Amino acid sequence: MKKILSFALAGLAALSLMSCGLHDVELNPVDLTGYNIVGDFEESGWDNNKVVAFENAENEYEYTVKVTSTSDKMNFAFLPTAGTWAGQVGGDAMTSGDLPDGVSFEDTDNGNGGRNGTLSGLTKGSLYKITIDSSTGLFEISVVEDKEPAYFLLDGYFIRSLDASWNCVGAYLLYNPVKNASTGEVTYTVPFTASAATQQLAIARTDWGAGRYECSTAIEFAVDTASVDLEAGKEEHPVVTGLVAGRPYNAVITTTPDGKVVLSVETVKYIDVVGCKVVNYDGDKNTIYFLEAWIPGNAWNKTNPSGTVTEGTASVTFASTRLTSDSIALQMTDPSDPDGGFWDSKVGGGTKSVANPKDFKVYILVYDVETDELSLEESL
Repeated sequence: MKKILSFALAGLAALSLMSCGLHDVELNPVDLTGYNIVGDFEESGWDNNKVVAFENAENEYEYTVKVTSTSDKMNFAFLPTAGTWAGQVGGDAMTSGDLPDGVSFEDTDNGNGGRNGTLSGLTKGSLYKITIDSSTGLFEISVVEDKEPAYFLLDGYFIRSLDASWNCVGAYLLYNPVKNASTGEVTYTVPFTASAATQQLAIARTDWGAGRYECSTAIEFAVDTASVDLEAGKEEHPVVTGLVAGRPYNAVITTTPDGKVVLSVETVKYIDVVGCKVVNYDGDKNTIYFLEAWIPGNAWNKTNPSGTVTEGTASVTFASTRLTSDSIALQMTDPSDPDGGFWDSKVGGGTKSVANPKDFKVYILVYDVETDELSLEESL
């Protein structure tokens, strides 16, 4: 999301530069261990859940990342924690280092009140190694074009065992892998719903003889806690244990450039939401609308699910909706004229959110106007 950058970096006096200038303040080195880069490059697309982690380089306070350009320009920022925009660092804390001929770095306005680091003059589709030197307290950006690793791909294989007849089903096709430019690892994620507490797994092409990856001896491994190495041409099915029938899971297949294939299974944790409610409403409107992309029938207008206000409470129920995100957002409006000013009056003043416990239970979202808190109420 390009609604970024607040650019607060804890412990970094560099952010006083907005008033003092780059060369007027003496800064201290900054430890960026654990930081990530996010931006409009192929591996991220401004999704803060799809970041590339910094790797420590040989020198202290020096870090590297490898990312793939999607055009001749790349905008980016740094995040201390994946999955949240808190603590973002932008172009106003960066400076130019060693760059290839024709490539330039600048601090740019992202158009939303924040700053980006921007590299221009890149080659679309090329892999770049970015080095960040924070030894001076500023983030010095150096860039070199990097060769793509020799990825070991399994595109066109299927997890055949997830179909009751062991057929090749499109839903279980290995495609669209995530490539790690730094390690050369390739990851395929295949979602499935468990049909029993244990399930056999087999990776193969449409013709078993044209390629398959299984085990030389039957091996059991536990969901979420273990993995199993697969071998080409072997015919013993690995078995994952600890599943709950009817729940969603991801089969995760990881390969390395030397041809190693590793299989694991992870639980997709979630809650189901069946409605929303506003309590302690003290306004003078008769109807409250509930809006967010995850709500069934959401259209961001007066056709959205709505509830009639009765004694300060308005509620709505809808088809059970499964939510796997870490945070759940909700917006509510109480317009005087739904046709002419639908967004003029927001209940609570804006978007509210609550952490997702991912405990597999069924909930109703409840917004309390009096406390200005969004919470989850278990639906019995």
